[in-house]
Amino acid sequence: SRLLSVQHRMNAAIMAFSNAEFYDGQLVAHESVANHLLCDLPGVTADPPTETPVRFIDTAGASYDEELEEDTGSRFNAQEASLAVKKVRSLLALGVAAEQIGLITPYRAQVRLLRDRLADVPGLE
Repeated sequence: SRLLSVQHRMNAAIMAFSNAEFYDGQLVAHESVANHLLCDLPGVTADPPTETPVRFIDTAGASYDEELEEDTGSRFNAQEASLAVKKVRSLLALGVAAEQIGLITPYRAQVRLLRDRLADVPGLE
């Protein structure tokens, strides 16, 4: 196998975590995307959520409790889902197209919950 060290998909700040944790700092963001922001997209309003490439929100200790879906054993967190929905709707209001937003979660139960709560947003990934 061979490491493809130049990535062409995301801002350098977004890739920083995985680069440090999994690739020993070997990845480089291509100059065409290294500093790309949502506010650079046509029709998108410049505002803190569109001017910041990545934001981590620590919900530990905030009563955002995980639950276990009994029939599947998958996990979900209703409070985190509500926060994610709020963030997505904020981006939409600032002019970011649904097709330009990707919401990621490792749990199938959380995916189902988010899809249900954002069913009115076609094109959201």
